[in-house]
Amino acid sequence: MMRYFQALTIASFVLALSACGQTPTNLAGVTPAPAATRTPASSPVVAGQFTPPPGSIYFGAYVDPSGLAHGFAPADVAQFESQIGRTLTLHTQYLSFTANFAGNLLTDDYVHFRVPVVSWNCQFPDAKIVDGSEDGAIQNAAQQAKSFSGPIFIRYMWDMNLPSTEFARNNCYNPALGDPPDNQFSPSQFIAAWQHIHNIFTQAGATNVIWLWTVSADPNAFSPMQYYPGSQWVDWVGMDAYDLTNGSAAATFQPLYATLSALNKPIMIAETGAAASIQPSFFPTIVPTLKTQFPNVKAFCYYDAINFNGADNQDWRITTAAWPAFLALANDPYMSGTYAP
Repeated sequence: MMRYFQALTIASFVLALSACGQTPTNLAGVTPAPAATRTPASSPVVAGQFTPPPGSIYFGAYVDPSGLAHGFAPADVAQFESQIGRTLTLHTQYLSFTANFAGNLLTDDYVHFRVPVVSWNCQFPDAKIVDGSEDGAIQNAAQQAKSFSGPIFIRYMWDMNLPSTEFARNNCYNPALGDPPDNQFSPSQFIAAWQHIHNIFTQAGATNVIWLWTVSADPNAFSPMQYYPGSQWVDWVGMDAYDLTNGSAAATFQPLYATLSALNKPIMIAETGAAASIQPSFFPTIVPTLKTQFPNVKAFCYYDAINFNGADNQDWRITTAAWPAFLALANDPYMSGTYAP
């Protein structure tokens, strides 16, 4: 089951929670190495060629081990990487629609050779995107993304198939502008908004952007395929699927896998997590399950944080008891796919 917080600008979370019993402060005892000097790639990224080497997939995470105290910051990512003894290939982050794509998190990712996975929230109804009202913000984001000089995933309005009440997206929902009167976002308006944004980025020359269409596996979600923008506007597809009860990667990822595989795109598990009590049984099932049952999954990102959804928060942070199993997962050779600029 998926529960979300509203995506905000960097370091703007509103609730402080204790990290007691969660990820150790410095379990691995490793001090991160100084950042390497990086120069822009000599040739542009080609989205269709951005796939991991055979026999491996990309590994990433969203990192806020303190819960909702200060949000995701470069220091959190550096500490997490020291704990797992490796660099994240992918780094998930959340930005509001008018946030700065050239901010400190993306800069930190570039310096440390991570590929950002930007979850770009709607903030405005899709109808306002389509009619051109927000073109200035889109053009600004396109220029900022282009200046990144490396690959960057963007998933606009991820999990658009969830009801608007699920994670504080009511400001994006407006029946007066054409959304259905049942808290469902209009599929036709979402598709038009996605294509409009994509076209502006293309016109700006932001060819380094990899367009990631992500849907929710939540049983309360609407059917996802009615929101698909079309093959020429999507490079990767993704799912957000969480495990509250069974500790099985197969049961968690299977409901959406067949649907996404039919689109003939690389698949990213863009968000996943397990409840504290089942993490020790959940983590060991991931690699063997992905290798044998889900070969089209080319990237895996864990959500090491709390989903903020009012009174229904879900804590997916890695527990001390599950830490050995997560270390084995993070360092499994199957998770070793890297991007070489």
